[in-house]
Amino acid sequence: MADHSKVYTTKLDYLLDLPALAADYYFILVAQLNQDTYAEFYRLLDQWDTVAVVSVKRNKLVMAASLPQLPTDTGLVFTRLGLEPEERRTNGVFDNHLLSLLLNQQTASETLPALPTKTSSLLIVRNSWVWLGRDQLRRCYALQVTINWQNDLQLKVQTFTETNTPDLKKPRYVLDQKRQCLYQCRPQMKTPVFVKGSTTTQHHQVPFLAMDTLVKFENSKVGIATAILKRLNANAIAYLKQHVAFHASTVVAAAHLKLPEGKNIWQQLATQPLNIYTLPGDTYTQELATRIYQALQKSELIQAAQLQVVQGQAAIDGWNIQIVRDVRGKPQTDDYQLGDARQVIQHATVEAFGQYDPETRNLKWSPSKKDPAGDAGLIKLAQELLIKRDVYSGRLQAVSPELAKITQIYTFYSFEFLPEAEMPTVMLLKMTVDSQLQLHFSERLFNLAHLEAEDEDTILCKAVYDKIGKKTNAYAWENVACVVASGTQQVLIQRMDRVTMPSGARIYDDLKKSNLEQEWTREAFLAELNQMQAYVSTVDGSEAALAQLQAIIKALQPAFSLKTVDQALRKVGLGPRQKGMQRLNQLLEQHAPFTFRDTLQRHLPDSPLAGLVGIGLIQIENKWQYFVGANQSLKRNIPRALVLRCLQPLHDGPDVIEPWFEKLAQLMSVEFVHNGQYTVLPYPAKYLREHWLYQQRWRHTKN
Repeated sequence: MADHSKVYTTKLDYLLDLPALAADYYFILVAQLNQDTYAEFYRLLDQWDTVAVVSVKRNKLVMAASLPQLPTDTGLVFTRLGLEPEERRTNGVFDNHLLSLLLNQQTASETLPALPTKTSSLLIVRNSWVWLGRDQLRRCYALQVTINWQNDLQLKVQTFTETNTPDLKKPRYVLDQKRQCLYQCRPQMKTPVFVKGSTTTQHHQVPFLAMDTLVKFENSKVGIATAILKRLNANAIAYLKQHVAFHASTVVAAAHLKLPEGKNIWQQLATQPLNIYTLPGDTYTQELATRIYQALQKSELIQAAQLQVVQGQAAIDGWNIQIVRDVRGKPQTDDYQLGDARQVIQHATVEAFGQYDPETRNLKWSPSKKDPAGDAGLIKLAQELLIKRDVYSGRLQAVSPELAKITQIYTFYSFEFLPEAEMPTVMLLKMTVDSQLQLHFSERLFNLAHLEAEDEDTILCKAVYDKIGKKTNAYAWENVACVVASGTQQVLIQRMDRVTMPSGARIYDDLKKSNLEQEWTREAFLAELNQMQAYVSTVDGSEAALAQLQAIIKALQPAFSLKTVDQALRKVGLGPRQKGMQRLNQLLEQHAPFTFRDTLQRHLPDSPLAGLVGIGLIQIENKWQYFVGANQSLKRNIPRALVLRCLQPLHDGPDVIEPWFEKLAQLMSVEFVHNGQYTVLPYPAKYLREHWLYQQRWRHTKN
């Protein structure tokens, strides 16, 4: 399983020059900020020679170019802060706060310099992210760039709405389209301002990574983060002993197991009829049910699997998909029906699955054009039915016999924090699989204030409670994904605020080389091709491809674009998939300033996209962490980042992790949890979650 490739994450490596910062700036920590004192705080920021501001929990840290006069009658509490480690630690100020002060001064413009700012985080707004609503007020997406306490660069998209009558309690922002940033302004500002939030149903269009064109890459999160760090290093060079860079880790162990195609799932349902139904009374649920039924009736995959699909108005014995309305927070009746081992029911809502648009009052959903049963949404419904079947029947059937044997080795636990309880309380859920493949679930409540008992479950709960810093809030427990145990060894899997980060600089260079809009002269182009003679070979066909390319260039006009050459190559059968041309493109990418097709999507050694493919184990600051990427070739557009998860032994040293990882990777290499993808947790965590949701629904119906 060894890999030894390098993977980058959003953890930042850097070293500040604290004496240089202390010599040039003054640092004021401002406390007692509330609705009554915010206006005074921003008035003072305007008076002071403010360079940057950052939030430190509920306080604000101000960096000023000159020592400000600190008033005593404002209700605010001021502390002039030195940068000595002990003083900073006492006041809760760390290196990430100081680096954030430098970060917040950067802009999205390549030509404009860093700018003093009174906004406590960097808010990037590309001009293409601004649009006009039906009410003639602008809306925009903003990419909030921050550095958290673990020194991770965080990239979160937020929506802002322009208003002429802002809520006085909400922070207000103005849009600087030249610098492509939102800046917080004084509460008294009368001109149209932006406030956080929007009623729009439009989903943000800021992908994690886009590689279709250079422009799309520059507007993706990876492209923006790469550019911002480049500007930060250039503009703050006087205060950095070591440049800011994404942390690189060696992949200690890796797995890239092949998964079955998701569309094969229908064969597992063929033993019983599949009923698409909805209760009478709602036209939208009826319309969506009919669309799904008619689509599956036409499917060749369904016909090949010999799966009988019917449409009705009630559940039947066998498989059922009930179409319902999402009534959360609405006065409508909840028609959700609970299934059992005889009638397995999966639900699809008009709002989510049907993609209901409240503005047009239409359903946007339509099945896949190739074969309706290959539609990702429909495959997901089928997969959920198989999981529910196993949970309801209490028997493990969805996995192979080999994987079932591995599952039997372990006991699986998950935790549900109960916010409605008077005292901080969690529900411990437990699952095992016996030799007859019977599933055994159990539940137990724990008051976190009383974990004195010495039984196995209490000791486990206390160990997890200690590992997360004795936190008693929902967020901390939501990040506790599960615990996997075998004998006396127990490993906690915890979600992190850290993601893998491809090499943006290398992607930028590769896309720049493959940009077909490049303009060339014949003389310069031929000179580059002559240099390639040293690298081509007769064995792989690259020499012949180079000779044909040279002949094409000699026949062209003195000046041309790379696109013109690409079209000429395709006409003579030298498209990017032709073997010799494919190899020549690889050589051009390595040794020339241009190529006709980059290799970004290919899973090659030392790929700039390492960390986005397969399952990998890395170690950062003596903590084991893993990522779960794609199991196939990557697409040019990757909408979401891959979140890292931490593996922490509860009682043993870190040495136990590496021997465990191969089997954990196998437990994540199933296709029925995420359609055609690895699952980010061992698959029994999904069974525990399904069991918990079923119990919650069952209790709800009883009440």
